[in-house]
Amino acid sequence: MRPGPNSLNTSTILPELLAQVAIGQDSRFREYLQKNDCRNLNLAAKLMKFSAPALGALGKALNKMKVTAIDLSGNNIDDAKIKYFSQALQETQLRAIHLSDNLISDTGAGILGRALVGTGVKKLNLSYNDIGVCGASELGAALANSSITSIDLSNNNLGNIGAIILGMHLKNSSVSKLNLSNNNLSDTLLSTFGSTLQGTQVYCLNLSQNNINSKGMQNLVRVLPETQIKKLNLENNLITDTGVQALAKVLNQTQIIQLKLASNQISAAALQQINDRIVEQQKSISMGLYHITCLRLMPKAVQAQNFNLPELTTTSVENSALQVAGGILMQAKLPNEIFCHIVSYLPFMKTATGKNQVQHYAALANQRYPNGLQYEDEAKDKSVFLANKQP
Repeated sequence: MRPGPNSLNTSTILPELLAQVAIGQDSRFREYLQKNDCRNLNLAAKLMKFSAPALGALGKALNKMKVTAIDLSGNNIDDAKIKYFSQALQETQLRAIHLSDNLISDTGAGILGRALVGTGVKKLNLSYNDIGVCGASELGAALANSSITSIDLSNNNLGNIGAIILGMHLKNSSVSKLNLSNNNLSDTLLSTFGSTLQGTQVYCLNLSQNNINSKGMQNLVRVLPETQIKKLNLENNLITDTGVQALAKVLNQTQIIQLKLASNQISAAALQQINDRIVEQQKSISMGLYHITCLRLMPKAVQAQNFNLPELTTTSVENSALQVAGGILMQAKLPNEIFCHIVSYLPFMKTATGKNQVQHYAALANQRYPNGLQYEDEAKDKSVFLANKQP
């Protein structure tokens, strides 16, 4: 959760205000919220010493306040603490709750899910907790009677069974964005989970960093045309050419506008096949994939020689990737979205021999965007890179 207009960060809150809230004396804290017209309250990693009753007191302090978004990530919130906080939700104006990187298990997820029924909360982030099958079931059952439209359960322990049970509740919910990244999901999941997506409002689905192979992809492809999915993230799985070829055949029957397939086991030929299908069908699909970015801009004669190019990542980047990135940036008629995609990674390129090249490409970015480049990588949510800042 990023601070925005009318946001209040705890660096500006007097320590004694929170200390008073912890013991039920919240008048000054509430007065401070009103005075600053606070809508977004960032308390990430600031309440690690709060007891369960203290967190409950914080919830009560938000009653009738204008705060619509709260970030409680990284606060060691366990099931007992979330129980106290949940008891106060009905009287708040909260629309978004960020509880990432805490200690919430199945019990806490169930308590929270039931507490959300009848509230106005639309966005819920429970990533990096310890939620399994039972927690997924409890949350799923609560979705039908809640206002939740976006739920992030990435980096938990749902497994195939948990994901399927959750999926069975989606049809009666308002959920449109679902993140199940890194939940130990496998190809067998998609034969059943895929069918649960039919008739739902889900248009953004993240299944990255799992164990989905081409068989799973084929299972998903069978039902994809019957879903509302527009944005699909399958990065960091075990998908091979067979899976991509199956997708290419039905692409024109889907509503997909954004497809992410990075870090799979896909050859240049298969990537080119789906790329050609996109062009042939005159679809505007963002591949979210560095290989495709390169393939689209390279002459066909050399495409096959470059399909194994290292991807641009936030870790060290091999010189070959850096050189290709630079070569693409030097093209005069480069589409802005591709230019932004590559330039956004420049600050993270740490190769010793490529230091001068990085500075050269950054200078090129400065020329093209003298007022600074505002670009956010949707896939990995990295910091925005301003081109007028040298890496």
